[in-house]
Amino acid sequence: MEKSDGVAVKTFSEDFLGEHVHFYVLRLKESFLLWIGTAANFKSLAVAMNTRLDPEPACTQLLGDATGTASSNLAKRLAKKTGCQCFVSMNVPDATLFPLIEEHVIRTIDKDPTAFFF
Repeated sequence: MEKSDGVAVKTFSEDFLGEHVHFYVLRLKESFLLWIGTAANFKSLAVAMNTRLDPEPACTQLLGDATGTASSNLAKRLAKKTGCQCFVSMNVPDATLFPLIEEHVIRTIDKDPTAFFF
């Protein structure tokens, strides 16, 4: 993991059902950006954060098709799990991989939480 003044970067890759998926984490103080993709593109971006008003995190789609919920769903789950503001960009065309990718991200956070947040 590369570190610089409270900012850190972690990259890793994994194969899911024959598809090579890349992960890029930009860790900031009390927030992180998680990019997930099979190719170099940035087609969607969602942000989620916890609020005092609702037990479910508030979430909005910042980039991409508002009907695509993969980035938003993962951002909400990660915000709830970590307590951080989470930016998520899910750029994987095969929706059957989403549950496998989400499980892998959760396992990675459980194994090394400092890679994602302070």
